[in-house]
Amino acid sequence: MPLPNSRAVDPRLHQELRGSALGELGMPDECTITRPTAGEGSIDPGTGQWTPPAGVTVFTGACRVQPDTRARPTVVDTLDVSRHLRRYRASIPWDAPQVLVDDVLTVTRTHDPQLAGRPLLVRDVKYDTFQVRRFIDLEDHPNLATPEGP
Repeated sequence: MPLPNSRAVDPRLHQELRGSALGELGMPDECTITRPTAGEGSIDPGTGQWTPPAGVTVFTGACRVQPDTRARPTVVDTLDVSRHLRRYRASIPWDAPQVLVDDVLTVTRTHDPQLAGRPLLVRDVKYDTFQVRRFIDLEDHPNLATPEGP
């Protein structure tokens, strides 16, 4: 807690941190964020898996994705299959282009092979005056989530 009549963070220091390499510390992964475009997509006749239409790339770069331990998974039942849509929180550099709800984040490089390639749907984007990273709330993509095991 700052002392009375003092600031917790010097605004000049904060300006130096924004968009700098320091803001990317702790972001060991790389991801791509795409914005869906109009179209129907396609269904693979062999697997029955739906593939959305190609989107427009909004961001490619450093990120960190971790489970959101505050939230419980959402259970969606479709065609006699239960899907658990887990929630995640990602951080990207503060000065990345604008991310919108319903954009799709895909981790392209990570140490976790189960996370690589997983499409995550943007559910919320956090804004803050003294932020040096952009925080994004995510959920498994409901149309591309994997069925829950027994």
